[in-house]
Amino acid sequence: MLDVNAKATYKKGHGAVLEERPKTAAGWRVIALPDHIVEPCRRRMAMTWRANEHDLLFPTRTCGVRLPTNADRALRIALDRIGGYDWVTSHTFRKTVATRLDQAGLTAREIAHHLGHEDPSMTQNVHMGRGVASTRAATVLSATK
Repeated sequence: MLDVNAKATYKKGHGAVLEERPKTAAGWRVIALPDHIVEPCRRRMAMTWRANEHDLLFPTRTCGVRLPTNADRALRIALDRIGGYDWVTSHTFRKTVATRLDQAGLTAREIAHHLGHEDPSMTQNVHMGRGVASTRAATVLSATK
């Protein structure tokens, strides 16, 4: 389980800090993670680096809070090393998760909870696959002839 209870942000005069107030109440959540994600996370947490105050999975080198912009930059560097992924951003992963959960039949409410959205319609409009061909409408209409 992953306890989402804060957000990294920049505070003038303080640098990177954890903001313990999410945009909405839905931002506070506990989400189940698949085993293939849990195991590498456990190994990472068990690594022998200095303990960090907030038990962060990916702290900075000095065990501080990593800003989202710096995490995005690190992701960009890694993807550029591989090559061919110019179109991928951190948000691409979020959208892919929503689409996969949608394809698996989870409700918009369940997907919204996983993503930390208060309103499932926002999840549907922004994150879930659109323009995906579905045979369900054709099947229903075929039955009416």
